[in-house]
Amino acid sequence: MNSYHFTLYTSADGYIESNISSFLSSALIRNTVAHPNFRPANTMLLPLYDLYTPPEHPYIRASSAYSAVVQLYARSGQLDCAYTRFLRFGDMSPRCLAGCDDLETMHHIFVLCPSFDHLRNDAANTVHMETSKMLHNADVPLSICIPWLHLVRKIFMDREHWPRHISQYYLGILPPLPPALTTKASPFQSKRLQTRLLHSWHSTAIRLAGRIWGNYQKSARMTRRGGLASKSQRPSIKPIAVPSFLADIIPQL
Repeated sequence: MNSYHFTLYTSADGYIESNISSFLSSALIRNTVAHPNFRPANTMLLPLYDLYTPPEHPYIRASSAYSAVVQLYARSGQLDCAYTRFLRFGDMSPRCLAGCDDLETMHHIFVLCPSFDHLRNDAANTVHMETSKMLHNADVPLSICIPWLHLVRKIFMDREHWPRHISQYYLGILPPLPPALTTKASPFQSKRLQTRLLHSWHSTAIRLAGRIWGNYQKSARMTRRGGLASKSQRPSIKPIAVPSFLADIIPQL
């Protein structure tokens, strides 16, 4: 008797002669990772970014954890934006609620939507001034200051500094950094200055994400309430009666 008649087979792997449970577990993981909606693959690939240690205060010492919670939901792809709701429930249009002719993804809300340009500009100006002041006080040479100031000025925008030219500051990560800072002080002081700069950028970035998401929720709530109000004003439609012998397989319409 040919044993291959009773052996699992797939066109991609051929005959499965190994442990079946191990193969099924491996195949499930492979299919999950390859799925286009697999969130870790769609949000961030950490080795491409700067692997600095984020500050502790926003996460374990701050009196409010709103910015940290927004980042957590963003990293897991759980923020309740229109495109996410469209994919999961199909109960609304995936386009931007602010009227943009774009899909309302997390990236669109935090980086592209013109409705929040003023918040992004304010944050960019603030962090640029803080960075410039710290570099000036540390007496860092101008040739080293320029790339750092150029980077921080565009950190909330899609620019060449970011991997794939896509800003993802709202996930609490930063793009690859310019050459290490050097000052006239000791190497320890130079490293300390760089840590202060990165912590300042990180805190500003997650606070900006929190402000944008808070403003988005307010405007989205008003927009959705307006839609519900307009629906309530529509004339009611008399339901269609379904014959009793079909009631078990066809819902009432």
